[in-house]
Order: sequence, then C-alpha cells, then structure tokens
Amino acid sequence: MIDAETLRMRLRGALKDALKGRDRESMSVCRSLLAALDNAEAAPVDVLPAAGAIEQSVVGVGAAEVARHPLTPEQVSAVVATELVERQGAIDVLAGSFPREAATLVREVALIESLTATD
Repeated sequence: MIDAETLRMRLRGALKDALKGRDRESMSVCRSLLAALDNAEAAPVDVLPAAGAIEQSVVGVGAAEVARHPLTPEQVSAVVATELVERQGAIDVLAGSFPREAATLVREVALIESLTATD
C-alpha cells in the first residue's frame, strides 16, 4: 500500500512531466487523482462551523478553517480503487458504441495502475 504523501509526490511529478510534454490524458488523470485525494481528506459537513448572523460569526483570517483528515494507506487504496472502478465501468459501457473513448479510459487505467504501484 502507498501512503498519501508518496502518492501526491508521484502525481505532482507526473503532472509536471505531462504539462511539459503537453500530454492531456496524463494531466487529466493526475489532476483527477489529486482532487480525489483532497476530497477524501475534507472535513465532514457536520464539523464545519455553522452559518449565522454576522455578529455571531468567527472573526479573522482562517478563523473558521477546519483541519483536513489525514488518510491512512488503506483509505488511499480505497480512493484509488474507486477511481479505477469508475473508469472500468465506463469502459464496459462505452466499448461498443464509442471505442475511441473506451481506449482512452483503458490508457487512463493503465496510467493509474503504474502511478500507484508499490515498489
């Protein structure tokens, strides 16, 4: 299993390379996985400060910020698995009618698997 920071470093490195090479598919995959990790770390809505009257609101820059929840390697694996399952499901749906789009998703799955492989 891979931890969140290691995966983020890999994804940022791959994103930098993709930007330099103008590889849109790789850029999309890296950004998508980074966003999925960020979303998984977000605080639940019930933890966020409640909105109310202006005089009852918290004052100061960052005063209402809530800390993100660090992900365990198991949670990181679950996020990656979800991304893979979504793409594989879309491949099955698109394969008959839209082979070009299905082929793109196959390449995305291969890229995700290569980026998340453990040594």
